[in-house]
Amino acid sequence: MKAPVSQFLRYSPVAVSALVLGHDRLNFFFQFCVLVWLFLLLRVVIICAARETGDAVAYGIFGVQDRGVMFVSPGVPVYAGMVVGETPKLEDITVNVCKKKQLTNMRAAGSDEALRLVPPRIMSLEQCLEFLADDELLEVTPSSLRIRKSILDHSLRMKALKGKKDQ
Repeated sequence: MKAPVSQFLRYSPVAVSALVLGHDRLNFFFQFCVLVWLFLLLRVVIICAARETGDAVAYGIFGVQDRGVMFVSPGVPVYAGMVVGETPKLEDITVNVCKKKQLTNMRAAGSDEALRLVPPRIMSLEQCLEFLADDELLEVTPSSLRIRKSILDHSLRMKALKGKKDQ
């Protein structure tokens, strides 16, 4: 019985063992393991890069944290092109974690609520090296590990990406 693994993933293990016969169990298990191995091998990590230079602000991080996992906390100095998070989107995005709340003279009920931030992911040197893509670099200093794009300017990075797609 030959069928794509995606059809078997809908069934419970008991139903799968009832569907396949003796020698096909090993074949099914092998196909499943190959798919998992390829998924892990070809894992694509999409990043959030900072748009401007400055200190990360809680208000800016709060507006961006629903797009993915953040690597920076409030008060951390960031610069344009620095990787500040990971996102499940299909392409890299540029975000502004330095965005400050506009101060107005008007008062409204509930407008100054406390921002609840998800704690940032802190990565070790090995995790940072695994995370790197072809167009990224790792800065190692005594106080921090920073991942950055090799081309820091957003417009130049997009031109280089477009030129790479045309080839």
